[in-house]
Amino acid sequence: MPARANPPRSNFLRHLSSVLGWEGTWWPAVRCLSEQYLDVTASSRIMDIGLSAWRQLPQCGPAPEERCKHACCVFKGYMYLFGGRRQNGLKDFWRYSVVQNKWEKLDQAEGTAPEELEEPSLVAHEGVLYVFGGMMDSAYTQGKTPLWMYDIGASRWTHWHKLSSTDTEKQAPINRREHSAVVFEAKMYIYGGYVDIKGPSQEFWSFTFELEEWRPVLSSSAEISPGPRYSHSAIVYRTGMYLFGGLVGLMEQSDFWRWDFDSNTWSRIKARCGPQQLVGHSAVVYQDSMLIFGGGRNHKSADNSLWKFQLTTRSWERLTPATDRAPPARIYHCTIGAGPGFSPAARGLPTASTNGPPEEPDRSPIHPPLPDDHDDDSGIEMTTFRMCSGPPPEEGPAQADLGEPGGPPPPTDSLPEVLLVVGGKPLSEHKFISMWQMKLCERFLKS
Repeated sequence: MPARANPPRSNFLRHLSSVLGWEGTWWPAVRCLSEQYLDVTASSRIMDIGLSAWRQLPQCGPAPEERCKHACCVFKGYMYLFGGRRQNGLKDFWRYSVVQNKWEKLDQAEGTAPEELEEPSLVAHEGVLYVFGGMMDSAYTQGKTPLWMYDIGASRWTHWHKLSSTDTEKQAPINRREHSAVVFEAKMYIYGGYVDIKGPSQEFWSFTFELEEWRPVLSSSAEISPGPRYSHSAIVYRTGMYLFGGLVGLMEQSDFWRWDFDSNTWSRIKARCGPQQLVGHSAVVYQDSMLIFGGGRNHKSADNSLWKFQLTTRSWERLTPATDRAPPARIYHCTIGAGPGFSPAARGLPTASTNGPPEEPDRSPIHPPLPDDHDDDSGIEMTTFRMCSGPPPEEGPAQADLGEPGGPPPPTDSLPEVLLVVGGKPLSEHKFISMWQMKLCERFLKS
């Protein structure tokens, strides 16, 4: 009699849950715990020899539900997430501990929180989060500037508005979606976006954090600019803002632009062998490189490619995984980076703690501990990564309690250096938001 094939481990656990009467209540927890154990993968073995690897981070709850078109940012060891869309618009607000892989819903804040928002922007500056745009347009929203500020320490929302009737002559941007938002020095810069009825915008605005004041940003050479567009990406490196791709009208773009904050001018970057036309992608800066993940021409042609643009040599490189273990194709997701290599100091930007030259970040390869006893070999190695020298990485920092909202965060220089891909379309079949993590070794992307 032929031997009977063993069923997949997840099917066995589901069957056991059914026999024991756990189906429907205990099964989600059993499946999540099994996934956490089984999906740790060969990542720890790969990290032991200093290679970077993707791994999926199963979420067991409480956690945000799966979504796309949300906004994320990082501040002192935590990722903050707001809004987005599943079947309908969402307005929930969460923070995530990078060290613990643990979510906390921030639903007890004072003040007036934002409404349901899709494709807003979210940035952080000196303990305050700034949420802009993303409202569903109506006659009500046309006269409203969609900017909310969340004070992390005080756990309080404030909706920005003109201080008095005497300020009516002051300008401010109207509602938009799929714009970009970056922080340079003490200002937030908003570019483009889609304005309902009007269509794509090429407006460029700055918001001074201290004065809470909007100003249009004017170029000294108006003939050269990216023009009206939305669903693009933008990052800041040294004294420039780099803008890639997006939609101009109905045409997807692959052009690349740089705004010089010193001369107030746009210039087009010409570099060969870069990504094709992309919309709905995301970008971060790691040390001297711009990393772009995902996107596509539309949600039916989404990609899971990871591209590197070396900002000093102005050259593109596609980082190709050696195995199939990688995040699925994603569009309208978020990609964020946590750790010293993603800090403003690592990008040559001034920090709040110093008025002098930026401090050199601590780039020691610190990682949270991983289980030693697992069999799965589905971790990956990026073919362009190098082995890190030195002994295997030691265990990461102790997993401190999250505490109350606004409590003391873990030190930034003790965080593991990780790239996170959060949510996006196509939506996964799981209830909770999809999370993929790549831990970066010390010499990642060093040329």
